[in-house]
Amino acid sequence: MEKRLKLLQIIGSSGSGGAETFYTRFVRALRPFCDVIPVVRTGSWVATQLDRAGTDFVCVRFGGYLDWKTRARLSRLIADEQPDIAQTWMSRASRHMPRDTTVKWVGRLGGYYNLKYYDGADCLVGNTDDICRYIRTHGWAKDRVRYLPNFASVAPSAISESKAAIRAKFGIPQDATVLFSAGRFHENKGYDLALEALERLPASFHYLLIGDGVEAERLSAWANAEILRERVHIFGWADDITRYAKAADIWLVPSRIEPFGNVVLESWAYGVPVIASDTIGPKALIADGDTGLLFRNGDVESLVMATRRLADDTATKKSIVENGKRRLSDDFSEEFVIQRWIKFYEGLATPV
Repeated sequence: MEKRLKLLQIIGSSGSGGAETFYTRFVRALRPFCDVIPVVRTGSWVATQLDRAGTDFVCVRFGGYLDWKTRARLSRLIADEQPDIAQTWMSRASRHMPRDTTVKWVGRLGGYYNLKYYDGADCLVGNTDDICRYIRTHGWAKDRVRYLPNFASVAPSAISESKAAIRAKFGIPQDATVLFSAGRFHENKGYDLALEALERLPASFHYLLIGDGVEAERLSAWANAEILRERVHIFGWADDITRYAKAADIWLVPSRIEPFGNVVLESWAYGVPVIASDTIGPKALIADGDTGLLFRNGDVESLVMATRRLADDTATKKSIVENGKRRLSDDFSEEFVIQRWIKFYEGLATPV
């Protein structure tokens, strides 16, 4: 029987968002194949989610520059557990990674982070080709940089309620065209652009928005303005968005900045045709007119035009759903991506 790899998966984030959501699912998906020890920030959203799922984990403070205890705690953990590989997620965890250990260290990047925090890592993994290019242009050798994408971050759960029943519960007219977004309420996500677009669309268009974050108060105030009051439906963060997605006709990804675009994968998984900005992540994922529609980043009129076009074109909506599911299955399924990660770990852990 082959020895199972032992992995430390170290994330220092405290909030909830795309990287944290993917982290919890990534840990779950790895466990049938490896011994995984999640190391998370004390009191973080990730800790809450892992605890809720009954997953054992280690809590560490991950404080500021004067927090020497976190690095010492990680050093002891590595010495005690003797993992084959330690993987850090994002800059905070990487900054605290001990440099005086011989464990193989992988830094996983889901954005264009400051690479000074990764000095000493054996290999950096980017979840897009462009992030990998960014790493290489900063002096990292090609053989120490690897592209490994995210997989579809959700598997839609079974919901017995009909679309009509869900809309009735949410106060959405049955004949409305429902636009849908889910994620962090942050300026980068561009939900204000979606609200501005909604003001220019006919009253039959409604917007269903799921999430939470620093922009919550501003978005809620805008949604309560007279012109939108009956047409915007905002709900808080939901770990399972199946019910909301089932009520939708079009999935909007209006992000100003989106390095990857997990939500594009989610739209394909849920079978909801997607419209996204042509920022770098969605643009790399979506073939315009085939697996979704793209609009010019930050251009509200371009978003309005794309939304009108898709709402009126049943054939295009159907083909986008079918082609998106095919792309998801071919390139971003959980099984496919996890097997690529396992092969990567095995190659890194094998002595040369």
